Amino acid sequence: MSNNKIASLKTEDGLKVTSKQDMSKVIQDYFSNLFQASSIDNSAIAATLATIPVSVTMDMNETLLKPFTKADVEMALQTMGRDKSSGIDGMSAMFYQNNWDVVGSMVTSIVLSVLNDGAEPTPLN
Repeated sequence: MSNNKIASLKTEDGLKVTSKQDMSKVIQDYFSNLFQASSIDNSAIAATLATIPVSVTMDMNETLLKPFTKADVEMALQTMGRDKSSGIDGMSAMFYQNNWDVVGSMVTSIVLSVLNDGAEPTPLN
């Protein structure tokens, strides 16, 4: 008998199946159920989470939840390498840095609408 063939499988009930169709069903059922939660034990989850130390303090969380500002956008751009491309438009950071007085308000408005309001940047592409 060849070593690379599966002769039989056992179902979840312990029954031995040998037909190709039955073995296919056993495999399909196994992988279908593999990543499904049959029941969630919320108390076990809570107990597990209680053992994990808090790494984000309330003050840190408040800072993280603050909306982005015009200053944040400008600082991010100004700290980019001058020869780095800021996106698919192919314009380097130097272009935006050197022309910020002309394009800054428009760029800031678009960036803030995406970051703070969840606007879709797709039309910009």
